[in-house]
Amino acid sequence: MTKFYAVIYTEHGDTCDGFARVLGTYKTKDKAKEELERDLFTYDYQGKYDRDDISDSQVILGDERDGCQWQILELEI
Repeated sequence: MTKFYAVIYTEHGDTCDGFARVLGTYKTKDKAKEELERDLFTYDYQGKYDRDDISDSQVILGDERDGCQWQILELEI
């Protein structure tokens, strides 16, 4: 079996469909977290988050009505 990590994100709000999207797949969790952070800080135009606010597997910016949620999924195939 091969293990890899997928970063997904789901945007919430009036102009969003609420479906999860795949940001990318990565060979290591560290690389997945690095790419999650890169996307988060691009999305975070108000500068509300810093690296200490990011857990190992998910981040929510805003709330479930208006914002975005990122997750790292560990997968084996």
